[in-house]
Order: sequence, then structure tokens, then C-alpha cells
Amino acid sequence: MNPEKQLIKDCIYRTVKDPLKQHQIMMKLGILEVLPKTSHVFLTIQFRENETLKYLELVNSLISFSWMKNNNYLFNLEFYSKTTEGRPDNPHAHILITLGTGKLNRTKILRDIRRRLGIAVRTVNYQASNNQLHYLNRKNYILGIKRDKKQSDVSLDDNYRAEHNILKYYTNIQCPEENHTNVEPPPENDVPDEQEAESDLVPRNLSLENLCESPAL
Repeated sequence: MNPEKQLIKDCIYRTVKDPLKQHQIMMKLGILEVLPKTSHVFLTIQFRENETLKYLELVNSLISFSWMKNNNYLFNLEFYSKTTEGRPDNPHAHILITLGTGKLNRTKILRDIRRRLGIAVRTVNYQASNNQLHYLNRKNYILGIKRDKKQSDVSLDDNYRAEHNILKYYTNIQCPEENHTNVEPPPENDVPDEQEAESDLVPRNLSLENLCESPAL
């Protein structure tokens, strides 16, 4: 790397504390840094809303799957969305799984969900990736770090879970909230690409000239 680019990198490392933001800024400035790969699966399971759906039993069913127990999982239950207009009428789970000692087989995962949860399931969205940016986005989404316009739903979900003895999230990962980074969260059934995520991480007026004068991000 030439001295000028190295100087810019050093400046970024001094002024930006978040590693993912460092990466986003270097991408914007044309100094590409490759993030390590994180192989993972992200599931969104939408359930049929009815009075017989017992959520604690549902949680026990989810964590009993071998592809959950033998890998690293983080998941939550949510009930509000923009389509329900303030009513808890959209019960769904977001599940993030990274490889542990088990395997992640798409056919088996979808088959197990359909067989064990049966008619309780309305739809299943399955996404697999090794992109660490997508992994961090999805992790934050489950932890409730979302766009401002979704924060009202986050609060409603927090209250609803508390009233029904449902935890904010379920995991076999130690301290999943540590070292999280405030990246742009994905929408319900999609994930922003790197350019979209970058737009909210990097100050729009950032340039090589004012980088070192910028406050720490």
C-alpha cells in the first residue's frame, strides 16, 4: 500500500472506533478492506395469529431442533409491524444461526419447521450468506437496533413480551449484545446491500481533507 493510502488508513483507525464503520469509510474512500466471512443462516418465520398459539411452547420447540442446539443461535419473537397498525397481529420469529459443531442444511431446516410446527406456520423466509456485514445487520435487528421509524414497534414488542413472560431474545451465545455495532438493520424479509448500509454509517460530507478533523465516530 502506498504511503498516502496508509496515512489515510491510520487516520481512520485513530478517529473511528467501530471496526465496521472503519470498513465502510474505507470502502467509500476507495481503500477497500475485506471483512472476514461469517457463514450464517437468517430465518424469518411468520406464524398464524390465533388464541391457541402458545409462545413459550413455540420457543421450546425452536431450541430443540438439532440445527439450533448444535450451532450458535440468536432469535426473538416479534408481534408488531407496519401492517398491523399498532396491534400485535403479526407474530413472527427472526432466527440467526452461525455454524457450531452441526450442519446447516436448507432442506432439513425447512422440513423440520414444517413438520414440527405444522399449521402454526404461515410462511418461512430462508437466507444464507457469508457476508459479515449482513450478519451484523441481522444480529442488530434481532437485538432491537432498528431504523428510527421502527422504534415504536420495538417498544411495543418489548412491552408485549414482558406482559407475556417472553424474553427479549433467546440465545446460546454468551453476551450477544457485547461489541454490537450500529449498522443499518434489514427490513423484515430483506437485507440492505453494502451501499445502502454505508449511507447511514458514513457522514455524507466526509472527504479525505476533513477526515482527520472529524470527531470520533
